[in-house]
Amino acid sequence: MSTREDVDYVFEKALSLLDEKEVIYGDSWKVGSTDVRISQIFRKANIVRIQWERQHSTPEKLKEDLLDIINWSAFAYWHLEKGDVV
Repeated sequence: MSTREDVDYVFEKALSLLDEKEVIYGDSWKVGSTDVRISQIFRKANIVRIQWERQHSTPEKLKEDLLDIINWSAFAYWHLEKGDVV
């Protein structure tokens, strides 16, 4: 299997999570800029690290958090493409 085939399902899961959360949050991610999204990525990654180190997370929760980081990265990319840097 190729690398793409190995991880393709991860991106599908990220999109499924996006669909679930969009019901709650809508397109609120469009407000702001790339800087805001980058801050969110680092904040989320730090929270994930702390929870994992302190064993306050489960593998299932960690997987969801990682999918969330993928989605936040996509939001940052979208803002960057639009020129919303600041």
